[in-house]
Amino acid sequence: MKLTVDSSRHLVIKDEHRIKDLTKKEFQILWLMCQDPGRVFSRDQLFRQIWGQEPRFQDRTVDVHIVQLRKKIDKAIIKSIKGVGYKVNLDREEVELIDIS
Repeated sequence: MKLTVDSSRHLVIKDEHRIKDLTKKEFQILWLMCQDPGRVFSRDQLFRQIWGQEPRFQDRTVDVHIVQLRKKIDKAIIKSIKGVGYKVNLDREEVELIDIS
């Protein structure tokens, strides 16, 4: 499997198929997680990085965005680690990040 994430064009390609309709927040979550595939990110870490603030008690915002990402990309790519958080379930060689800023 190959996942290409292009920040300059807000584009995600999975195995040569363009993934459409990612929201800005979904894209930001995916971009962040793809920078270190296999690393587990807690909900709080994702919330702080993407929304720039402390999460509120029992805030499920990150979970909702992860569910939508899984539907749009492939549920096997983002894995839940029970009681810990989420990770991109790919090897580094399977992820290509393009960032021409």
